[in-house]
Amino acid sequence: MEEQLDRLFPSRVSAGVQGVLGKIDACLFATEPTGFQIPGVHLTCPITLNIPERGVFSRTSLQSVYDSTALKELVSRRLPHPISREAITAAHIVPKEQCHFDPEKGAFIHSASQ
Repeated sequence: MEEQLDRLFPSRVSAGVQGVLGKIDACLFATEPTGFQIPGVHLTCPITLNIPERGVFSRTSLQSVYDSTALKELVSRRLPHPISREAITAAHIVPKEQCHFDPEKGAFIHSASQ
């Protein structure tokens, strides 16, 4: 029903989508490679294949830095997560403070206890 209403009224954005977009805005951060002390390859967005100016962490099997604008576009269009193919929810978006880089795994790790 929700998707049918959105097709009839394209300017209407559901509360769920608004919630995810708001969480992205709340969790985005500047992604200067010098601020991370890790190789730039680990800051590459899997959507744009570039290091974003403003990134956001998204929880998947491997935490990744996403370009916030590209991720917001996927959410607005209700497209699935590019890696897991799941619907993108606010639970996927992780604050920067809750992630750290694990050099052994070569990936960002979600550490919810922080």
